[in-house]
Amino acid sequence: MKKLFNYIMVIGAVLYISACAKPEEPTMSQMAPGEWDIEEVYVNGEIDNSSGYSAVSLFLERNDTFLFVERSGRSFAGTWAIDDAGSTLTLTATTGEVLTFNIIAMRFDHIHMVRTVTSPLAGDIELRYVLSRVNTF
Repeated sequence: MKKLFNYIMVIGAVLYISACAKPEEPTMSQMAPGEWDIEEVYVNGEIDNSSGYSAVSLFLERNDTFLFVERSGRSFAGTWAIDDAGSTLTLTATTGEVLTFNIIAMRFDHIHMVRTVTSPLAGDIELRYVLSRVNTF
């Protein structure tokens, strides 16, 4: 009987210690899947109030595929990835086009990211995007 009591005490202690373990924070790749709408866009530090960006949704699927949809119906698809450091989101379209975004901040409900494009006429243009989550998958 005393032996059984000791076994129960050991099992109880193990369960108590494991229950107190701090849960791991989700990675950005785990937080990313879902439907995201563009909330704000800044072009070279100035807010862009055009309605074009507000009509865009980005769907990041758990199987690492994405769909980028404009309300007009135009869309493109491909695969997505976030690097191990959680600092870069890469969208690779089925056409071969690659879009790379530097992640400034990411929470479960919003993403703030930056992309720099180069134009032969305007030079480097910094595009800052703030996206809010609509749905999770």
